[in-house]
Amino acid sequence: MNFEAIRIFVKIRNSLGSTSKKILIAPLNWGLGHATRCIPIILEFHRQGAEIFIASDGRSLELLKKEFPQLKCFEMKGYEVKYPEQGPMVLQMILQASKIMSAIRKEHAGLEKIVEENNIDIVFSDNRYGCWSEKAYSVFMTHQLNIQTPFAFKWAEPLISLKNKKYISAYDECWVPDFEDAENLSGILSHPRKHDNIKYIGPLSRFVFSEDKNSSQEKYDLLVICSGPEPQRTIFEDLLTREVLKTNYRTLLVKGITEAGKKTEQKKNLETISYADSKEMQTFIESSSLIISRPGYSTIMDLAALGKKAIFIPTPGQTEQEYLAKYLAEKKYFFSSAQSKFNLEDALIKSENYQGLKITQQPGLLKESIAQLLLK
Repeated sequence: MNFEAIRIFVKIRNSLGSTSKKILIAPLNWGLGHATRCIPIILEFHRQGAEIFIASDGRSLELLKKEFPQLKCFEMKGYEVKYPEQGPMVLQMILQASKIMSAIRKEHAGLEKIVEENNIDIVFSDNRYGCWSEKAYSVFMTHQLNIQTPFAFKWAEPLISLKNKKYISAYDECWVPDFEDAENLSGILSHPRKHDNIKYIGPLSRFVFSEDKNSSQEKYDLLVICSGPEPQRTIFEDLLTREVLKTNYRTLLVKGITEAGKKTEQKKNLETISYADSKEMQTFIESSSLIISRPGYSTIMDLAALGKKAIFIPTPGQTEQEYLAKYLAEKKYFFSSAQSKFNLEDALIKSENYQGLKITQQPGLLKESIAQLLLK
């Protein structure tokens, strides 16, 4: 059944008095990326007539409340993983495995209560492993089907991947925000040899590319986007602040601190803002010559949607970002540097040899996937 046929079917069904489906969107609170990439998901569900609820916590929940103040939200406690200042994240995950699994069980119990009390039809989880329901059709979205580990922990990689696959198997479907073919953004992270119930929906972005906007006058030489769990978010902010103030580059730094409101400060050539909504962030990106950020997958999708050049600094010990930075650098898309070795002037010179990346968005993939889902 093609998308047009699905659209007509849904329109006829609704005209006969069928009530709209109730959808619960539950993104992981790990930086802001999981929340921002749920924005186009929420908008498309809304366009197709669904009633939407949101469940998350921390900065992710605050961001979505600001973007969609009209939607009913539930606070759902996260995994509260302690992020290391140094050393591999995978070691911390192993050491905190019991705590994480306990949090997932509590998350599942809380989810079932929300589903029952609000008659939820479909649960859409972005990397929340406990957000599946026996009472609702459940979809899991992720770009990490093959979880990477540092060399010293390669022995644990098959066990971690097996556990990851087992959690995902509790869901009716697994959606991957990437292309299925060889020309993709996530490499081996999202393209396993074998995995059940996978649907590739194409890269997601809260931004829409416009030739007119992209040619607008550039206001900033550099845009620094801070994101991710603490304490590394603050470490990243402090590093870039020191580096930028050594130069004369006109720079805007977005802290990604949603709870602080929109406070702005100016110090020499550096302007800082605590938080920017989607419309503001797109304007900031389009009016900047170069972006400096973590290579979080949602950030990569946003930059590729707008065709902007960037320098990536992976979060130390976060193997997913380290892999993505290396994968995209090898394709000569984006220059990357280790945080411990970062020097702004050196990075700017080396980044000139990287072309950036522009993808053609395919909203039809998401539209059809959601239309099919609403028929479940």
